[in-house]
Amino acid sequence: MHPQAVEAALAELADLTEVAVFGVADDARVARLCAAVVPAGALDVQALQVRCRERLGRYAPEVIVQVPALPRNANGKVLRAELARLVQSLDAPASGPH
Repeated sequence: MHPQAVEAALAELADLTEVAVFGVADDARVARLCAAVVPAGALDVQALQVRCRERLGRYAPEVIVQVPALPRNANGKVLRAELARLVQSLDAPASGPH
């Protein structure tokens, strides 16, 4: 499934101002489909994830992160690599004492 189709489905399922779908490779170099969303108002990310799975099945993003804005370059292109690093940092084990 094309990323734009997944982005369109996400936009239909929630009131979002922006959405970007991207891949993140894990330690075994297996890509996971992820999405970054900028909601227009309050958003229940877990509920959105459930609706995505119901609608998109195996094409639903494994991870959905809410961000205040999508990072863009000077030409306005979404910096998907920066979003991938964000997801990787969320997956990384916390360092230091708890």
